[in-house]
Amino acid sequence: MKNLICIISCLLVIITSIHAQNKQQQISGKVVDSKTKTPLINVEVFVSGTTIGTTTNDKGEFKLNSPVVPCHIGLLHVAYQPLVLTISDNSFLNIELSKKTRNIHEVQVKAKNKRRANLRIFNKYFLYHAEKSQVKILNDSVLRFKKDEYDFHAFCNSPLIIENKHLGYQIKILIKDFHVCKKDKVGGKKISLNKFTENALFKLQAFYYYQDINTRDTIERTLIKKNRRKHYYGSLRHFLGSLYSNELGKNGFSLQSIPNSGKDAFTLTSGSDQMKRFKFMAEKVKVTYHEDFAHRPVHPEQIQGSYATWPTTFISLGHEFEILPNGTSTNLNFEIHGSMGQKSLANTLPDNYIPESNPDFNL
Repeated sequence: MKNLICIISCLLVIITSIHAQNKQQQISGKVVDSKTKTPLINVEVFVSGTTIGTTTNDKGEFKLNSPVVPCHIGLLHVAYQPLVLTISDNSFLNIELSKKTRNIHEVQVKAKNKRRANLRIFNKYFLYHAEKSQVKILNDSVLRFKKDEYDFHAFCNSPLIIENKHLGYQIKILIKDFHVCKKDKVGGKKISLNKFTENALFKLQAFYYYQDINTRDTIERTLIKKNRRKHYYGSLRHFLGSLYSNELGKNGFSLQSIPNSGKDAFTLTSGSDQMKRFKFMAEKVKVTYHEDFAHRPVHPEQIQGSYATWPTTFISLGHEFEILPNGTSTNLNFEIHGSMGQKSLANTLPDNYIPESNPDFNL
């Protein structure tokens, strides 16, 4: 099996939800121009990390329901600076957007060549494990870069738009920082980005909005549905959701503590209907996902016939971690090595994706 890039997940900071509450809450507000105070129409307003979004009406007003509160909402308009807000309650929001300013820079051949090199690095790591034939960046001109011998950074002040035909989503991403560096070994010191190593570390700070790609083709819609389901089962979110609900075996997962002390791999330290907190009981935990060849989860103790396994090793960094009911987390403070490791944000599912309760795995 090909070695996967090692990821320290405490550095993978995809900014989404903070803490869940029992019920969805309505978020409403009004958006105006910061100078003229004129209501702004057709401003996109979305809950970061989800498919939940709307646009402002002719009065500049909007309403949407968030599955988790507090949460982050983003506001996008072609003529105005993007804005992200942290929402902690359902108070009516009065929001002002500032118009964009244009900066005209002289473009030189040397600068063009440097940008091409930076784009190659960005595409290599940001689209890691994405279906290259199915995933396309539509507007890489919005990207800006900062690079030295040891660190690569990318960011954008307008949303980067990525089309993923494999999963049927267009994703708008506001990147605060995408950071890549390399280490001589796991937990070691930084080395030159030009040197070959499997120990590449990513850090992503971003807000993002998924929108379904509309298609009238029945076969294509069925294939997208199948791809999403296959992508979800055996994923990190599937595992965390299974750990939260105490249904690891039912959902195809087995655990092995390293070294084997006879204790549970994880222990629940506190919990509620909104969040559960766990800690490691071993230095490492090997998690193996079992599935049949129709990509259905198989209980490790009920395996019959042919099946496939997908191993992942979690390495404790000595911190507890929290899991929300939908299998997401804001503080995965452990290393991930293996099939649940780094996936390109361009090749992920929204946090509010839920597979069908009774899927037809023959589709």
